[in-house]
Amino acid sequence: PSKEMIADLGISVQEYFKQHHKIILKYPEMPCVWVGAKQKTIYVPMEFCSMEKQPMPIKKKLPDDAIAKMIRATAVKPEDRQKKIIDGLMKNNAMYKDDPYAREFGINVSGEMAKLTG
Repeated sequence: PSKEMIADLGISVQEYFKQHHKIILKYPEMPCVWVGAKQKTIYVPMEFCSMEKQPMPIKKKLPDDAIAKMIRATAVKPEDRQKKIIDGLMKNNAMYKDDPYAREFGINVSGEMAKLTG
């Protein structure tokens, strides 16, 4: 049975779709996509979602000042870049560790950089 509860109504998403739309979910154990504002509980079962193909962005040349700005922003000393990366890994690791959806899907982020040889 679906674990996703609609707090406002006190029923599960599975029960809501059964009562209000006469639909029995094929995959009630799957998490839902939460859409809309954070203060609203609008859940869409994943079985009703699809990915649309998007066209590739148009390739165009950046203006010279934008190129210069990008180079300045990305020109970082290796040790500073490493510290930024490790800080980001630690932050994401802490965030995913306590996230029930990440846990449900087995998603975790290592707090270390990968070591490559060659």
